[in-house]
Amino acid sequence: MTPEEQLAFESRQRPRQIIFAAAGGLLLMIASIIGLMGPHSAVSEETLNLITEHHRAGYDIFATILNSVAEISFGVTLWYLWRCTRSRATKSLTYLPVITGIGVAIAAATGVVYVLAFAHIASEFVSTGAQTYDQANRLESSGVIEICKVLGQLGALLIAVSFVLVSLQAMRVGLLPKFMGYVGMLAGALFLFPITQVPVVQLFWLLALAMLFAGRWPDGAPAAWRTGKAEAWPSSAELRARRMADAEQARDRRAARKRGDHRKAVSDAPPPQPAAETGSAVPAQSGASNANRKRKRKRRR
Repeated sequence: MTPEEQLAFESRQRPRQIIFAAAGGLLLMIASIIGLMGPHSAVSEETLNLITEHHRAGYDIFATILNSVAEISFGVTLWYLWRCTRSRATKSLTYLPVITGIGVAIAAATGVVYVLAFAHIASEFVSTGAQTYDQANRLESSGVIEICKVLGQLGALLIAVSFVLVSLQAMRVGLLPKFMGYVGMLAGALFLFPITQVPVVQLFWLLALAMLFAGRWPDGAPAAWRTGKAEAWPSSAELRARRMADAEQARDRRAARKRGDHRKAVSDAPPPQPAAETGSAVPAQSGASNANRKRKRKRRR
């Protein structure tokens, strides 16, 4: 595909990708907020967790469904960014969209299955039996729950790898500014090792990506989006050399301005008085000499 054909493809896909990126970030945030609502157990204990889950099952099911839709949305965004990167890179990871698709599918499916299964065993625990620790441990150790836990971790790992690799490659070909590339890699790591329950970094990255797709980036879209070719960012040594050259040019301009002001000061100096002004004193001197001659004549008389 030629760069012109690639740019035409990106132009057709861009409006949809803006929606996918923004929806992925917003739905992740809404799902996390809903997950914080409702009753919560102050102590992590199996019997208390099941009783609490019985009362807040509706919150968790709704939040998990929104989270799954968000994962599908930003999965499409990652695929689009990888497709744009592949057209500009000499070497690309062809298996990356497979990792992204499998990770998103596993995470979205197992999340819903897990929350439905957990809500079911919580209802069973509350409505039957003596509500003992052994009963709670037996219910939570069921095969479906354990399989969903393992698959959920696998899906999170694949999504994290997808975020890191797509952001890194897109940054190398110039599609993402370096700041956005590093934030994307951090967002991927937080899927696997979340610091807080609120996905602030993921929300910021996806919304910023939507702004970049829409051409609303503060510094303007990177050149790679306009040329359809790789536009690598300068290295640290190149940036340092460029800053030194700019500083030297600034010093030369200041020195040139100083020299220009000195010449202007010399050119603006008042010109010497014309000869007519010096000659105007001659009549006064001749008048004074005539007066002296008259006094001498009077004395002689």
